[in-house]
Amino acid sequence: MYFVNWCNLHCYRVAQVRNISSMVMTAAEIGRLVGCSTATVSRAINNSGSVAPETRDAIFRMLRETQYVPQRTGRRRKGRAAASASSTRLVHILYHRHSPFEPLTVGQGGVNVGPLHRATQSNLRSPRFGLADSFWRSIIDGAVAELACWDHKAVLDINTDLKSPQLISDLNEPGKEGVLIVGEASEELREIVAKCRHPLVLADHIYDQTHDVVTVDNLAGISTAFDHIYSLGHRRIGFVGRVDSNFAYAERFNAFSMKMASHSLPVRTEWVYEGYSHIEAAAAGVKKILSRADRPTALICSSDCVAIGALRAATSLGIAVPEELSIIGFDDIDAASLVTPPLTTLHVPAAEIGRQSVRLLMIQARSPVGSQRIGCRVRLVPRLVIRGSTGPAPAGDKS
Repeated sequence: MYFVNWCNLHCYRVAQVRNISSMVMTAAEIGRLVGCSTATVSRAINNSGSVAPETRDAIFRMLRETQYVPQRTGRRRKGRAAASASSTRLVHILYHRHSPFEPLTVGQGGVNVGPLHRATQSNLRSPRFGLADSFWRSIIDGAVAELACWDHKAVLDINTDLKSPQLISDLNEPGKEGVLIVGEASEELREIVAKCRHPLVLADHIYDQTHDVVTVDNLAGISTAFDHIYSLGHRRIGFVGRVDSNFAYAERFNAFSMKMASHSLPVRTEWVYEGYSHIEAAAAGVKKILSRADRPTALICSSDCVAIGALRAATSLGIAVPEELSIIGFDDIDAASLVTPPLTTLHVPAAEIGRQSVRLLMIQARSPVGSQRIGCRVRLVPRLVIRGSTGPAPAGDKS
């Protein structure tokens, strides 16, 4: 297990627990390092006022770099005793990923997609694979920043095998205030959730068990995506994304079907890709859809990865985006703005998912012992980011 620290590219820099030491900083010192006022630092930490997004990001990066601990007592705590007291208040973050993934790198030609790699603890920590899982890293990033505001530290557990017999024992170790689970969905996770004895929150997981969940409003996101495409005159609309292996993707497809029906538009199965969510697999599947004589003029995608796959399919067939085909993604991962053309997408506030998850966890940890847990569902609303991959429907295709 590891205490979490992050660099500017949201890549992991982990150190063993025994080697971590804290620095006692003031808000004024943080402001000088970032180049802003003490008041701006205070507003960012307490979420109490307007702060420019780039300034907020710089402040939280510096908070993590210095392991800053806010002083809520009105007095500045000094010396090793304060650092030691803070370090004993721990939250266990379980980051799970089991399926193969494609490394993404940025070159002169844009985003390059590497061959599938098996998920291992080693490559999930490597900066070389950072772009491939930037979404989940952002959730953890937000959680770590919020924990600092509560005088807590994060213990990061990178996991690729939920069947490990040691996992439950590690999660239930005494001395932790709670457990935050983030990462890939898995049926085996149900057993882990059921056996966890600490307060627990699921970040970006949709489960029917009575545990707190923080995720995105998929209905609102797809509705916004559809309204954008529809306003551009598109009526021949397809859907790209696996709908049976992930509750979130299933919700997005159901929202797409509902919006199509509300506008008296048929969901044509030959315009729906339901294969694997890897970029190359999606490119191959979408290529079959776009090779049809009666192809769609717009594709709504359940994730940015499959949207990038759709872009690659269109490019291989010589179909101009967005002149002949509009594509809209979902999530706004780091790679979305780096492809050509840049991807129009729904920005999911991933870091805020982490922050809200920690706040729910702190509420649980401070609830009376034995109090009944009903389960809370927090849905964050995504925001439309219009870039270069969507445009007006081709002339004559509005009917």
